[in-house]
Amino acid sequence: MSRRRFERELRRLGRKESKLAVVLGQIEGWSELSGHWGHAPGEEALRRAYAAVETRVPVDTVLARVGWIEYAALLPEGHDPVEVGRALRKAVEEVDTGVELPNRLTVSIGVYEPLFSSRVDLDEAQRALGAAIVLGGNRVVVYRNGEYVDVTITGGI
Repeated sequence: MSRRRFERELRRLGRKESKLAVVLGQIEGWSELSGHWGHAPGEEALRRAYAAVETRVPVDTVLARVGWIEYAALLPEGHDPVEVGRALRKAVEEVDTGVELPNRLTVSIGVYEPLFSSRVDLDEAQRALGAAIVLGGNRVVVYRNGEYVDVTITGGI
């Protein structure tokens, strides 16, 4: 799905009363891989990473590639966005990029999880993603109760 279609879907779903969580991901390691092996193998590695992400999101999730190395997912109520973020992180780590070293892709993930409101806050998800990157990358950070919490490891909440 394109970024424009994702934003239309976000507005449409935002008008409903249900709570939507946002999971933003930024693929890491692509520039090193692409710089060493070239653009075509780098783009193929990104395609494989995005395909891996598609297989790990719940079927009722709205998923879009919203940038060159970024994706966004809208999760309806009933799904744990932290667990989805962890699953996506693991999926990207396991991607066979199709080239020899350097070949490892990782992903930083920012999660916005609404607790009391149906308001979707992409800005908070973006700031959580920024916190994950600042912490060294390959992390899952959630915005919860006014704080950013690193929840990369199971039980980290």
